[in-house]
Amino acid sequence: MVLVAGGHDDDKNALRSALAYDVAEDDWLPVPDMSMERDECKVVFQRGKFHVIGGYETETQGRFQRSAEAFDVASWQWDPVNEDLLETTTHPRTCVVGDDGKMYMCRGSDLVEQ
Repeated sequence: MVLVAGGHDDDKNALRSALAYDVAEDDWLPVPDMSMERDECKVVFQRGKFHVIGGYETETQGRFQRSAEAFDVASWQWDPVNEDLLETTTHPRTCVVGDDGKMYMCRGSDLVEQ
């Protein structure tokens, strides 16, 4: 499964929408909207959930959110928003999941595990 979340439309309005692609069935599946708009967000998969991290809303274009929300594949719904996943010096593009199942991100010159 692949999750496509957020982004922006032709007028640069940030989106709350998401779609899931079922690779085995070659089919796009509707996903409920996220709780907030997220343009330029990052998605990583960890422990059965797609975590949509950072991004910015239309009105705050270029100011990245510190929040994240997770889409639970088993329940097919979004978990409550984690408002403070990222610290101010952490950019969402640095978030990756390692072979050990932990999420790693760069904060300044430090490597941090979540």
